[in-house]
Amino acid sequence: MTIRRKKVSPKKALLYPWTGEGYVEGFEPSLLAELNIREASNAIREKPEWWRKIKEPTIAANWRRELMEESRKRRVRFHLSDAQVDYVLKELEWYARKRQEQFDGGATVAIDFGIEGTRRADGLVPEYLRRRLLQCVKKLENVPDDKKDWHPGSNNQVLDLIHPSLYPFVAGRTRVTEEEAIPPLDFITAGKALDFAPIPKSSAVESIFYSKKHQWLPTDFDITPEGKVKARSYINNLHPVEHKEMYPVLEEILDKFLPMFEEVLSEIEAFPFKSNRLMANRNWYDSDLSDVEVEETDSDYDDDSEGESGGDSECKDEDKVKKVRKLKKVRLPQPIKIPEFVPQDDLPRYNLKTQGKPLQVIVKLANIELTPENPTYGGGTWHVEGMANENIIATGIYYYDTENISDSRLKFRIQIKEPKYEQSDDRGTEHLYGVMNEDALVQYLDGIMTQQDRCVVFPNIYQHQVQTFGLVDRTKPGFRKLLAFFLVNPEDPVLSTTFVPPQQKEWDNRIFLAEVSDKFPPEILCEIDQLVDWPMDLEEAKRHREELMKERRYFSETINTELFERPFNPSLLRRQSRRSYAFNYSCAPTTEGSVGPFKHSVQNKQPIELVDEILSMADRPLNLEEAKKLRKELMNERKYLVKNLTVDVFERPFYLLEH
Repeated sequence: MTIRRKKVSPKKALLYPWTGEGYVEGFEPSLLAELNIREASNAIREKPEWWRKIKEPTIAANWRRELMEESRKRRVRFHLSDAQVDYVLKELEWYARKRQEQFDGGATVAIDFGIEGTRRADGLVPEYLRRRLLQCVKKLENVPDDKKDWHPGSNNQVLDLIHPSLYPFVAGRTRVTEEEAIPPLDFITAGKALDFAPIPKSSAVESIFYSKKHQWLPTDFDITPEGKVKARSYINNLHPVEHKEMYPVLEEILDKFLPMFEEVLSEIEAFPFKSNRLMANRNWYDSDLSDVEVEETDSDYDDDSEGESGGDSECKDEDKVKKVRKLKKVRLPQPIKIPEFVPQDDLPRYNLKTQGKPLQVIVKLANIELTPENPTYGGGTWHVEGMANENIIATGIYYYDTENISDSRLKFRIQIKEPKYEQSDDRGTEHLYGVMNEDALVQYLDGIMTQQDRCVVFPNIYQHQVQTFGLVDRTKPGFRKLLAFFLVNPEDPVLSTTFVPPQQKEWDNRIFLAEVSDKFPPEILCEIDQLVDWPMDLEEAKRHREELMKERRYFSETINTELFERPFNPSLLRRQSRRSYAFNYSCAPTTEGSVGPFKHSVQNKQPIELVDEILSMADRPLNLEEAKKLRKELMNERKYLVKNLTVDVFERPFYLLEH
């Protein structure tokens, strides 16, 4: 059976962690000065009632002094200047006005800007709705200890109440239907035609980012004529009858999140066209040597100079590089010119309620529970949500209950392109962008405090990481409870629970027994149960979850290796690009003596001046000396590869990817 994805208009290009503008190259890097401004602004906006206090001159002056003192403690070389703090305070005044405009427009709760491209809101979910959620969750929590689903590898700290990794779509095992919107439990007794299916795949996605076997199952949520959110199908792992009182609660909370999702999607849509506020001059050196390429040593590398030591020639080569670097006097732009603050234009609003199609959302509900015997949560790894199968475009998290837990932050980072730099130089890139030789091409964007009653929405183009936290009073237990909504790209829907009937055998057995328990003896019912191979029992579902988690740990490593943690190596990359350029022009074999035949073959067809120019641009084919130098580079590169292959693949540790 073939599952057909619905065709949607390609008018909007929303960015994923694996396709779209910016990947695999990354986004334009921001100057450290700009990152400092963003971090300082975010630090003030984490303060209680900052929007009111920013208007008081005394408090604003205290904040100015506090920002400069704190920046000097954290970054001795990159502290905030007076001009940067001026920019921050003017930007905060603008944020405060934008906040007031929301109330003037009828909002009861303001949505604040968080880290660039993110949103946060405190008190977005009213107290009456929070209490209803707490009451509904009790039914999932109050089960016998042997029925509690502690997340694998979490050291009994993460209790999964609803998790998409249990009973996911499994290619070749999960049954699907082409009929839409049948009440989920009616599938079991209605005799509807079901069949197996592979995972529908987008041809635009590279295979390394795609699972051939597993997919989390979203729920389709319709927008009613009254503008409310209503689940069309069941939420995976939440029984639609036993927990029917929870469905309207989740629908109402999701409805509260929609304005935040819309603002984040608006920023994602505009992300490829954004420009940094601060720019730097590329001319970083006073000496004319800045335009001189650092030559390799003139000595040939013979066979005896290879191997572990590298020989005296390698030392001479390094000495020459160091000598030239010392002669180049750095003229770093300090301080970088800070422009006057200019209010941002409002972006066109991405309206989810007028799309004319359902929202697809994957729901997760979990508790992090700490005890005096197990008092510290170690935090998570850097990761994006889902794989290309799920098409997750943004994540919303509601921290709805916390007790006896220390402060923690949800941090973000983004992959970047190589900064503009001069040949074999990483001193300028370190000073301006914070990127040194062999550093990962990534920039850190600070974080958001994860406190009770806070709602956070962020794009999936960022990797995020939960920071460590623990018990405040280590003599008592504590917990943090969260509800997460993973929003599927509305422009590219995926297979959902609308087309996949419930796979939980327990649900099936209850209905089946209610229908036939008075017609057959228990022995016959048990035999029938053993003969039926679908739906899945819990033991099989947990085996599939283990396979899925193993696959996604490897995927997370791939995302880091291929996208977020590509090393920056200015000298190596420049030499590689020059050689590629030469090859494209020469089109000649890389052996000694090939220049003559190439020149002879074309000189009767092209002017001799043009032929000489082409050969000059191509650097000509490799001679033996250059070939040996490149061989040495290749050997060093492969030593680095073997080292990383050992650490990142064969000896990689187990990490829990959890909020």
